[in-house]
Amino acid sequence: MTDRDGATSQMLGGLLSGSHLTTPGHLSAKVAEQAAVAGLLDVLIYVCDVQQRILRLFPRPGVPAAHGCGGDTLELSVDSTLAGRAFQHAPCATTPPCC
Repeated sequence: MTDRDGATSQMLGGLLSGSHLTTPGHLSAKVAEQAAVAGLLDVLIYVCDVQQRILRLFPRPGVPAAHGCGGDTLELSVDSTLAGRAFQHAPCATTPPCC
């Protein structure tokens, strides 16, 4: 396992271990905290609307919901952006039951 793989595993483990206690208002901070472990310093979270047409920037601590930070795009089309394409076509990983 490389150092990067270890940092990524540590980051994901940290997210999973505390995610059941994380409120939506603390999600961005928790993700940023754990992403820093893997050397990721500026993490954006986009959530999709119910109709699955628009990805919207999830609010971050200290940044009003109606404003991005710097050049961050507040909304991305699912049909015409790389992020939307990843949302549509990224495979979901599943594991068999443990017991």
